[in-house]
Amino acid sequence: MSQVKLGMLGLGRGATYAKAAALCKNAKITAICDILPDKLSKTASQYGITATYTDFGEFLGSDIDAIVVATPITLHADHCIKALEAGKHVLSEVTVAASLDECSRIADAVKKSGKKYMLAENYCYIRPWMILSNIVKQGLLGEIYYGESDYLMDFQLRADFPNVSGWRKKVYFDHKGHPYITHSLGPLCQLFGEKIQSVSCMGAGSYPGFKADNTCVLLCRTEKGNLIRLRNSFISARPDNFTYYSVQGTKGCYEAPRVSGDIHRIHIRGMHKPNEWHDINEFSEYLPDEWKMIPADKVSDGYDGGLPILIERFAKCILEGEEGKVDIDINDAVNWTATGFMSEASAENGGIPFNVPSL
Repeated sequence: MSQVKLGMLGLGRGATYAKAAALCKNAKITAICDILPDKLSKTASQYGITATYTDFGEFLGSDIDAIVVATPITLHADHCIKALEAGKHVLSEVTVAASLDECSRIADAVKKSGKKYMLAENYCYIRPWMILSNIVKQGLLGEIYYGESDYLMDFQLRADFPNVSGWRKKVYFDHKGHPYITHSLGPLCQLFGEKIQSVSCMGAGSYPGFKADNTCVLLCRTEKGNLIRLRNSFISARPDNFTYYSVQGTKGCYEAPRVSGDIHRIHIRGMHKPNEWHDINEFSEYLPDEWKMIPADKVSDGYDGGLPILIERFAKCILEGEEGKVDIDINDAVNWTATGFMSEASAENGGIPFNVPSL
């Protein structure tokens, strides 16, 4: 196999993958599947894909090597398990699934199939975040002991609010805590190189008909005793900010922009003057060479630009066979997702800490 043949399932979010995969050397989308014929024809025409399916079973029976699952979260378990049982590798959109039981079933299917599963957490591939990751690996920030992230969106400004339809209503507004957690937590856990051991969550504010608090705050304790703070809100009257991160180490710190027009800033003790911030882009030598595959005019926005790298890494680990290791395996993926489930349990019980179950 010289190139991984990908099948794209779900052409809402999935259409973004078709665009990103066009930049990949080791992967090509050769088949697409969606229940809506109009989406199929539009995507097929735009990207020159000839194999189109409305039937999932027929799609799995094609000669694809792996599938990208970009369907609603409530369908992830069924689609991932059937794909693995059909002998296909799986790259799945976030989060893993809609319940702990479904996460466990997917994990069992991964183990039984011997196929590769990777969570497609694209926020781990944000350009400045990848620079930061290499800075941390070189020890320039010392030992990392604290991180934080905000995921803040104001759905009150959406045209269909409060009658939000589809999976977003079920995931965002029918639960307390932080159910859509991996964008916030994943990059931090990957940077720390640790799993979450326990989580405490408290919320405030309410909106008629929604179970979710207007905002909530999570404190996550890692397995080595480090601390991560997350804030989640979909109903706060404020400008959106869903890519804020901050990291504190013994030798320095990093902060993403809080407001539009701000910079990704970094301070390194001994390298910078006291109370002096620098733009992280001054450290462009720490940007992985993989970014050379993405032309400047193809970077779609400030947070999703690394999606071609995510796809390419997934394809390369398949081509490497048993030696290939995925960036975000089922164990990490379930830990991040389960932390969200446990945050709801904590919020419903006065904020007491809940342990995060492991596989």
